[in-house]
Order: sequence, then structure tokens, then C-alpha cells
Amino acid sequence: MLLSSRNKLTVVVMPDTLTVSLRKRGWRSPVQELGSLSVKPDDASPNWGAVVSALGQWLAQSKWAATDAELIISDAFTRYVFLPWSDGFQKKSEAITLARIHFDVLFGEGHSEAKLSWHFDTHGKDGIACSIPEGLFEALSSVLAGHKIRLISVVPRFVHTFNTWRKRIAGNGLIVSVERDLCVMGIVRDNAWRTIRTVKLSGDMTLALLAAIDREIVLQGESEQTRVYLDLHAVIDPSVFSQMEKFHLLGRGLQGQHGRKMEIAGATA
Repeated sequence: MLLSSRNKLTVVVMPDTLTVSLRKRGWRSPVQELGSLSVKPDDASPNWGAVVSALGQWLAQSKWAATDAELIISDAFTRYVFLPWSDGFQKKSEAITLARIHFDVLFGEGHSEAKLSWHFDTHGKDGIACSIPEGLFEALSSVLAGHKIRLISVVPRFVHTFNTWRKRIAGNGLIVSVERDLCVMGIVRDNAWRTIRTVKLSGDMTLALLAAIDREIVLQGESEQTRVYLDLHAVIDPSVFSQMEKFHLLGRGLQGQHGRKMEIAGATA
């Protein structure tokens, strides 16, 4: 079956929010922003339990025929490490083994049940690796399969930002993806990853983000001329950053209108 003959849901999965958009079948169909659904995390569950349950309830009250789903996973659920290139990479399992070693060194042992992936932008150059909890991946897969929706991709939010805007970034700069109380910052130089870090933000979000970016530029030996590419995801007012030459805004939102609230009662595709 051609992809153009299937609907496509894009679901952004965050600890307290689902944001959903739809592209109906057909090559030229526009993206419809279905909106966002607020979720109250349950302390008795894994920190992703409530949002997975909400997705299941919403899908149960919707009717999606011939539908695929792309999941964009919050960086609150994702861990990242810098992954040096190795000429010894011959198999997928070797890259996974190296990535697990780096995760264990940075975060401690316990990633044997994590879902890992990696990203080398150019063959032979350093990259990054990311992990999400295996339980989260399995739970989301199960919910979608239970409603006969085909899962076609699972992408961490920072990686999605980079993939979406990679032509504009053009292989150089500091990429920053912002959520409510954290940001992920990665530096790319000459089409190779140099660093990747997750930083917590507190207090005034604009001031906290400015301070975090300035600190990262100093820590990583970058210069004042380093271009900073910001995806604020509608979390922070972009006006302050738009007035500064070094900042390049990549868009305020990501596949959904935060101001439009969904109920647990879906539209019919």
C-alpha cells in the first residue's frame, strides 16, 4: 500500500502533555493540528504511565483507518551521550555495545533495558547516541497496535529538531531544543557532533536559558561568533532572542497548537 494512501498521526509524548497532528491520506494533504491534551502524572506509575494511558483513551474514542504513527519522545524521557566514531564498526551490535558503555560510564549501570539509537551525521565522524526506557517504548507500541495503528518511527525530540532543520544548520553551530524545565544542547562542527548535554532550567526561563547557552559556549571553547539555533517549542517567548544577531529561531511550535486543548474524545479520520 502506498504511503500516500494512509493517514499519518504525529504524536509528541511529554510527561504531562500529548500533542497530536494529522496528515490525511493523499500526497498534498495539509497537516491538521489536532491540539494538545494535558495529563496529570500519577506518582504510583512510571513517570510515563499517565501519558501512555491518556493516549490509549484518546485513541479508543477515535476511529483511525489505515493510519501510521510517528512518535516524538520528550527529552525528559531521553538520555544522550557523545559517541566517538570507531573504524571498527562493522555491525549494528558493535555500535550498540559501545553506546551502552558510554551510557554506563556517564549515568551508571542500568541501560540493559533501554532502547538505544545513534546518530552519525557523516560516515567516519563522531556522533551522538540516545536512549529511552524500554518500558515506555513497549507500552506505546502496544497501545498503537491495540488500535491497529502502525508505528513507523520513534524519535527523541532533540534529534527530531536536528533532522527537521539540518539544512539550515548546515553542519555548524550550537543547537538548542527547549522544554518546560530543561534544554538539550549539542554542538556540530564540520558535520560532526562535538558535544551533547541536557541542562535543567529553573526560575525565569528566558534568563535561565540565556545563562545556560552562554555557559555552554564558554565550557566548550566556542566563540562569541558561534551561531545558536533555537527551537523553543512554544515554551518561551522568542522576542528576546529574535533581537540578538547570534540567535537563529527554528520555530515556536512542534506539530501541534499548545493553545488548543483536546478532550479525550477524538475526531473521526
